[in-house]
Amino acid sequence: MSSADRAFAGASSLKLNVSGAAGSARARVTNPPTPAGATVTFRVFLPAGTAVSAVQPYVLQGAAGGWRWTGAWRAASSLTAGAWNTISLQVPSNAALPLAELGVEVTTQANWSGALYVDAVGW
Repeated sequence: MSSADRAFAGASSLKLNVSGAAGSARARVTNPPTPAGATVTFRVFLPAGTAVSAVQPYVLQGAAGGWRWTGAWRAASSLTAGAWNTISLQVPSNAALPLAELGVEVTTQANWSGALYVDAVGW
């Protein structure tokens, strides 16, 4: 959901609410116009004290691409809590277009409720 709580650029960002036991949650868009071979950059804000253990931007190809998943997994320990972090992902040069999804998956290691923010996604 769009939120004015935090923004890297502009007045709002995408807020990803996480609540409950350890697991994963995703923020995504379907059928993005992202070209094959593009480097996609995401800005992700992790709050201090989060139970997030990993963040993974990803693209999912559709049926023509065999539903192939390409991700750029990052341990939360390699990111700075309480700040905007830049994470990039390379779309395969041979990706079947259009892509089915472009998004960010977060994994939590424990029961936790809170919010992360994604902003300034571009290529």
